[in-house]
Amino acid sequence: MERYRVAIIGGGCSGLFLASLLNKEKLDVFIYEKNNKLGKKILASGNGKCNFTNVKQLENKYNNQFANEVIKRFTVDTTLSFFKKYGLVFKSDELGRCYPVSENANSVLDCLKSNLLGCHIKLESVVSKIVKKGKKYSVTINNKEELFDYVVCSSGSAASNLGSYKAYDYLKDLNVKIVELKPSLTPVLIEENIKKLEGIRVKGKVSLIDSKNIVVYEENGEILFKKDALSGIAIFNISSYINRKKDNYKIQLDLSAGMSEKELINYFKNKKEKELFKGFLDDKIGEYIIENIKDKKIENIAQVIKHLNFKVKGMYEIKDAQVCAGGVSLEEINENLELCKYPNVYVAGELLDIDGVSGGYNMQFAWSSAGIIYEDIERKIGGINGEK
Repeated sequence: MERYRVAIIGGGCSGLFLASLLNKEKLDVFIYEKNNKLGKKILASGNGKCNFTNVKQLENKYNNQFANEVIKRFTVDTTLSFFKKYGLVFKSDELGRCYPVSENANSVLDCLKSNLLGCHIKLESVVSKIVKKGKKYSVTINNKEELFDYVVCSSGSAASNLGSYKAYDYLKDLNVKIVELKPSLTPVLIEENIKKLEGIRVKGKVSLIDSKNIVVYEENGEILFKKDALSGIAIFNISSYINRKKDNYKIQLDLSAGMSEKELINYFKNKKEKELFKGFLDDKIGEYIIENIKDKKIENIAQVIKHLNFKVKGMYEIKDAQVCAGGVSLEEINENLELCKYPNVYVAGELLDIDGVSGGYNMQFAWSSAGIIYEDIERKIGGINGEK
């Protein structure tokens, strides 16, 4: 039986999932991971709890419709079936977010590692170059060349302190277009001086509003004030939408606890000025609101509580972000995530110009993209409805 060599560059979500799926009886599968252990980003995801997918896959959760098409082909149900098969017990919450019942990311990683029997795992292995040689590809790993029939680039993005720019370097050598990298799922820098609010957490409705005063995105959640930025999951998700279209945005907070302006006015009207926010809002937030209102009528205070605006200045750096916006242009790949210019070279997961909001969406795209690549390779070697 003819055997084929597969290089999987990166031992994260996409790489390990693909390696788990591939037929090791027909393929010699090599996993090259730059770190000293597999799955470091998996272990860090969801603050170690690992929100590994979301059963509510909604159309607007990604920057490009292509992500939804990939997930329709290799579905959430198919992904969950894989993890069930290898022993993962999981739960989902009201937002559709799935976690292992252990609330420990090791449970997800253990499932992936349990099906790597027969794979060649190479740690502390840095890939620096991919060169086409006839029908095969020469991959340079730690300055040594190896030949492969299939190459899968799945080394993740530059986001977080675990990220790396190495993959973009070797892809650029292949003359692959890289869309500008930007931080996503990150705190949003604002122009206003909120240093006195640093460390305060509040719950409210968060809206992203463009220069035409149109609400681009809104979500209820917790807001964390930093010395120069707004943070929290709702803000992280807003950062994803800021990247999708350049504009002069503002973030609007509604801190009214669901009350209308009229209800707020009635609530405030019998209160003394010094006790206006007592039992309702943090005193420092109340002081900030009062300081930024010229005419301190109760009606104006109520309006600002419902519409507390901050001008977007920028975002934290990529090293502080959970994911990257940008990456390998979708123009470079076909529907099976194969590079158009290089047959049998694939790009998976975070390396592509795909990013989603928080809640398990980015990990699901990583699983699904690996699943599509698995199906394509198996077809080529005759494993799925194929003949060879």
